[in-house]
Amino acid sequence: MKGEVRKYVLIDTCFWIALFKPTDPFHNNAKEILAQIDRFYFRLPWPTLYEFINTKLVTTPSRLAQFTRVMASPGIIREDDTKYRERSLRISIERTSSDPALSLTDSVIWLMAEDRDLRVDYLVSYDNDLRASIAPNRGIEILPTQMPLL
Repeated sequence: MKGEVRKYVLIDTCFWIALFKPTDPFHNNAKEILAQIDRFYFRLPWPTLYEFINTKLVTTPSRLAQFTRVMASPGIIREDDTKYRERSLRISIERTSSDPALSLTDSVIWLMAEDRDLRVDYLVSYDNDLRASIAPNRGIEILPTQMPLL
């Protein structure tokens, strides 16, 4: 890592779901990404945490302990979504029929990816609508690059 510039990874909720659900088809991919956390900064939009941290997680001590360890990593950045909230809401509810259907959380992620003042080198998402909505000219690599056939 010495001399290497850390890259910034924007993390979608589905990453957490895959990481903590061994039967998820993306579980191994999520584990591979997490294993490299010391090489990256993980940008975690607050809405993804709201979506993921639910009763099932907090009432399962082993999963909660694992999540707590991950959140304590120095590479974790809990990204404030305040400046994206109002526009995200409008994107989610005022879309036209030709626009991709993005949840409120996905709209926040989309706006963060489009924000030229927020460094994002990679997006980790298993959501095809979100993946397709990220402009390729922004220079963001979308992981995994190959989606398994489900």
